[in-house]
Amino acid sequence: MFVRSWMTSPVVAIETSATILDGLRLMEMRRIRRLPVFSGDFLAGIVTREDLHAQLGYGEGANRELEVPLERAMRSPVKTVSPNDTLERAAELMLEHEVSGLPAMDGERVVGMITESDVFRAFTRLMGIREPGARVTMAVPEGGDLVDEIVKRAGGLSIRSLAASPATGGGWDVVMRVRGRSAVPSASPR
Repeated sequence: MFVRSWMTSPVVAIETSATILDGLRLMEMRRIRRLPVFSGDFLAGIVTREDLHAQLGYGEGANRELEVPLERAMRSPVKTVSPNDTLERAAELMLEHEVSGLPAMDGERVVGMITESDVFRAFTRLMGIREPGARVTMAVPEGGDLVDEIVKRAGGLSIRSLAASPATGGGWDVVMRVRGRSAVPSASPR
């Protein structure tokens, strides 16, 4: 699974010269929580709704801050991914840098935005949440071939989704969604 399959494109972005109020209005209008910030044609930073609210503060001075340029609230430099990176790499970067979204760059051009919500969507798809059928979990001990063991234990059921992760004590934890019997291939005539 690659970033390009799950990212939002085209990207909603804003200029460094825009104000905090401009950023908040754009986020509200487009129902988004983060904006890449550009200086001309180049990515200069990124700003989240939380960044903007934190910049505003409280009390009398808060309204004056609405006219402050976004570049005062943006984060820079920006962590980015390529649309050809794996979704796992994007999730790893988000966790490592404690960010909720990453611009996807093709060279110097922003071509998409991948967010934690996109990763959650991909995860639910991978786990087959919307697939009909039963969810089956199993522990597979260390030593044998993982795929052979799964096929043997599935007992001819059609596997619709499958995820395996290393178990804490060794071996594998497996989760799969199964449905009905798979078609048995007929013997070919000789």
